[in-house]
Amino acid sequence: DRDRRDHRGERLLDDVGGVEAAAKADLEEHDIGRIAREQDEGGGGGDLELGDRPLPVGAFDLDQTRRILEAAAALGYRLKVHADEFVGLGGTKLAVELGATSADHLVMTPDADIAALGRGNTVAVGLPGTPFGLAHRDFTPAGAILAAGGALALATDLNPGTTWCESMQMVIALACRYMGLTQAQAIVAATLNAAFAVGRGHEVGSLAPGYQADLLVLDVDDYRQLGYRYGTNLVRTVVKRGQIV
Repeated sequence: DRDRRDHRGERLLDDVGGVEAAAKADLEEHDIGRIAREQDEGGGGGDLELGDRPLPVGAFDLDQTRRILEAAAALGYRLKVHADEFVGLGGTKLAVELGATSADHLVMTPDADIAALGRGNTVAVGLPGTPFGLAHRDFTPAGAILAAGGALALATDLNPGTTWCESMQMVIALACRYMGLTQAQAIVAATLNAAFAVGRGHEVGSLAPGYQADLLVLDVDDYRQLGYRYGTNLVRTVVKRGQIV
């Protein structure tokens, strides 16, 4: 209870399944605005800043995706798009065009969409636990995204269907092996860039003046052991808002 009370302000809400189910049910009526409004009303909170709605491209075609995203943006939502997990359909390029906060998965992203990431402000989020959990061979093309000038973040994509991975340390280890990141790149992707991927990059994710004092003290001799050592918890101390917890 104490943890829930102290840290509830750090929990950002999203809902893929609810958006997908509601939209599929009503697309024939072409009432995309009503779908977005119903999701807003039933989302468990009125703070739109915490109401990012990820939208899986592939569940809808690009025209349907555009209409849903534009309706959500009109209601004040930041946009997050799940794209290119299994096939590249242009979702990443659409996310950049519409100014989405992030485009997530990005495993089979076409070259033109990667180039668009370099021109825009949408953060590419690699989720290496998902292809690993599905025993797939392809992972987010991190090197190409970085070479194009894109910003890359990392996350777990924790879910019971494809990747029940609760460890960001494991995600960093996977990113170093299968996405070709150095430990330094992976740490930035998992901290500051991950904060930008949820619209909070000017508040958390960095040890800098004016940022919230959230940090982990690791039981390692060298930062590069994060990503090299896996299968164990390297955290010695957790500091939240400047307080040891």
